[in-house]
Amino acid sequence: MSQPVFSTGLEEDLVQRVGTKLHLEVTVEDQSEKVFFEWRGPAGSNADDGRIVITETGNTSTAEITPLHLQDQGIWTCSAKNKHGVTQTKCNVLAQVPKSYKAPVFLEELVAGLTDAGTVSLECKVVGIPSPALRWFRDGEEIRSGDVFALQANMERPVSVYRCDAVNCMGTVSSTAVLDVSKSLSSQTKSIPVLTETLIDKKVKIGELVELSIAVSRISLPVRVVWWNHGSQIAVGDKYSVVENAEGRYSVIINPVELCDDGEWKVSVENQFGSASSECTLTLRVPKNYRKPRFVENLKAVLTKEGLVSFECKVVGYPTPVLRWFKDGAELKPGDVYQLSGSRSLGTYSCLARNCMGEAVSTAALTVEDIGEKFPDSKSELRFLVPLQDSSVKIGDKHRFSIQVTYSPCLEIAWRHKEVTVGNNERVSLSKEDGGFYHCDINQALLEDEGQWSVIAKDSGNEIDTKCLLSVTVPKHYKKPKFLEPLKAVLTEEGAVNLECKVIGVPQPTLSWYKDGVELKAGDIHRLMSGKDGSCCLGTYTCVATNCMGSVTSSAALLGFEDAHEQEHAIAHDLQTPDISDGNLKPFSLSTIQEERTSQMMSPEAAQITETLRQQSLDNDDQISIISMGKVDQDGELSLSIGNQEVTLSLYQTPDLSEGDAKNICEMFAEELAESITESK
Repeated sequence: MSQPVFSTGLEEDLVQRVGTKLHLEVTVEDQSEKVFFEWRGPAGSNADDGRIVITETGNTSTAEITPLHLQDQGIWTCSAKNKHGVTQTKCNVLAQVPKSYKAPVFLEELVAGLTDAGTVSLECKVVGIPSPALRWFRDGEEIRSGDVFALQANMERPVSVYRCDAVNCMGTVSSTAVLDVSKSLSSQTKSIPVLTETLIDKKVKIGELVELSIAVSRISLPVRVVWWNHGSQIAVGDKYSVVENAEGRYSVIINPVELCDDGEWKVSVENQFGSASSECTLTLRVPKNYRKPRFVENLKAVLTKEGLVSFECKVVGYPTPVLRWFKDGAELKPGDVYQLSGSRSLGTYSCLARNCMGEAVSTAALTVEDIGEKFPDSKSELRFLVPLQDSSVKIGDKHRFSIQVTYSPCLEIAWRHKEVTVGNNERVSLSKEDGGFYHCDINQALLEDEGQWSVIAKDSGNEIDTKCLLSVTVPKHYKKPKFLEPLKAVLTEEGAVNLECKVIGVPQPTLSWYKDGVELKAGDIHRLMSGKDGSCCLGTYTCVATNCMGSVTSSAALLGFEDAHEQEHAIAHDLQTPDISDGNLKPFSLSTIQEERTSQMMSPEAAQITETLRQQSLDNDDQISIISMGKVDQDGELSLSIGNQEVTLSLYQTPDLSEGDAKNICEMFAEELAESITESK
């Protein structure tokens, strides 16, 4: 193996005219090892300007110089190298120069300036044969074709160095210039605004979007721009919007364009040194069927059957007009009109109908004085639109009376029950709604609520009333509370008072507790404790059981400290019951009183008492007059006979129920039990 050997080398001398393509090519003999080629030109030749292209194909390497410059004249060398050595071949290139060819020369050096549009201008004069190619640079970076941003004035980099290179085959020359944008702007802005783009005439269809634009020289900024239509300054809002950017472009967008926008438009531009303006004509194409809004029937006030004031009108136009409503100059938004009733509806109302052809307005006023003139019936005819209706309610349930009456500015409403005026209290609440609606709500119907209810409506000149009957229905199984065991007040060894009793009733009674006529609240049990003498426990204790069917009381007294067995039975049955008729006393329960188990005996349904009916006779006897009680067996079942029917009651869920208690319950519900037995036959 050996160093590379050129099979085709360079010519010793080669004559080539400047401005043409120079082609140099070498080839080495085939070798198994890789060969590397290297080209070198004369010292003046510049390989960085893109004129020299080196290519390799197999064992062949080529150098092309396009175009050949005068500085390319001289010795060109190609070296072929492998690991065994280096071989060179050389060529002396002689540049042939026509007599007319001249190197570039700047007749006027480069000058950098700022234009009225705010861009950088570069000017110079250069000659040469052939005509030189120009290359431009800013701060050492070449400005490529189409790079408009490189010629924009940039205040972030106010000082820039610009260079122009003039190149032909005879040589290269350069000229530079320095531009300080800040100084240029400060010197040039001392002039009136300059418009680089002005308004142009436009033709558009009515109802479309239109944009009118101008451009202001950046050296004129900052400026104040005002748009005018038919000599009046436009108001920026929903229809007109103004747009501007930092490059000095200003626009007005009209959406939609209306008939009033047709004609002359003008824009004025001002700065501290003066003003400039531009004008154009906007021509609208209007379809033949387009019409301006017109009120066929003007706005008028109408009194509805519900006593509300509504405003009506009829308007035509094309395209369909958009309606806007105003009250006393303030626009009514969707939903506001539903809040206008009674005295709040008084005022001045306007309806504005608008489309692209124009607008029309109709106005109506409503005052207290002219209500009678506009609505003569409103003063004379005070009437119930919805009177009271006879109704029934289940005892203990809620019930509502409702009326609707025509509007009157001085209307007074009074509710009465059996000739007694009714007001707001714990069980009854009165309310009013817009539209002339009045309500009376009973939170819990009682038997005393039965009878005649009435409403009296009165204004300055009239008085009317409406009446109804309310019936309160009572389910058969509803019972007034009854004490199975009267109240017992027991003083424990610890000095506390235990209050115990058994009570039944349907619905479940509410228990209230009193000591010496004062209601005991939740937690008072702690204040009932005493020291060894127990003096603070002495007094009269009362339990009041209440449901919708009525109330009963039971009292017991602790009068002194006797034998525990005697004290336990010191029950005062005839003590005075505390007065709770004012309804201000609310029921509370004490944690030491056994209310949970007694509540299971309130209702046959709630107590889950299983009734097992065993028919002992086939006689269809509807008369039940005899109730005989048996004994409670070991399984907690009580047998009793009603007439000739035998019934078994399971008392397993009420272990503290005595035989006497069971008998009282059976007597209390004998009628219901008899009906159940009769129906099951």
